[in-house]
Amino acid sequence: MKTPFLALALMIMTAQAAATPVSASKAGSMQTALDDLSLALIDHGYQLVKVQPIDHALVKRGYADPGIRIAFVGKQEQVQQALAAAPALLNLLPLRLTMEKDADGIRISSDDLAQWRERMPSAGPVLQEWEDELVAILNDYRGMH
Repeated sequence: MKTPFLALALMIMTAQAAATPVSASKAGSMQTALDDLSLALIDHGYQLVKVQPIDHALVKRGYADPGIRIAFVGKQEQVQQALAAAPALLNLLPLRLTMEKDADGIRISSDDLAQWRERMPSAGPVLQEWEDELVAILNDYRGMH
């Protein structure tokens, strides 16, 4: 059954296209992007929790490698922030960054936190802080050589 895995990849790409996530792109390989992202995360007190390659299942089933990874990132303080602001925010943790190979290199995009701010106005300051941190991390990633 090839359809479920292809559907997952398409859902991720469609969700990215429909949202307005924070993103950064630069030339290089996936490994270089992971290394640079890890350094940018450390500089901001974050850590790379896990990298989920979704392409392995597709490739094993005969599809071309779509070049997509999901990087789970975060820091311990976010759990306390989420619990204090709105426990439903725990669903966002660890934060997810989609790493996608494109014609120019690797594009890294965050989830769209603006949608969560609209649904949970009381958690707006926490979500804005997380988004500001993601912007700073991805700006650092973009600037690394």
